[in-house]
Amino acid sequence: MITVNSEKVLNYLKQNFGKDFTKNEIAEALGISVPAVTGSINGLVKKGYVTERLEEVEVEPATDTR
Repeated sequence: MITVNSEKVLNYLKQNFGKDFTKNEIAEALGISVPAVTGSINGLVKKGYVTERLEEVEVEPATDTR
């Protein structure tokens, strides 16, 4: 059994199969919070319904602003 939010996330991903989304994009599209999406995805991953890829983050060299 999965939660209501997990079902919403899973259905959204099924309807958009083959596309990549950030958690923010999913949350915005479904009108739910990012933490709710995160929890849903974590549960769906554990149950084997979805896989998650970490987002790439680039860090720019720090500049001293003092």
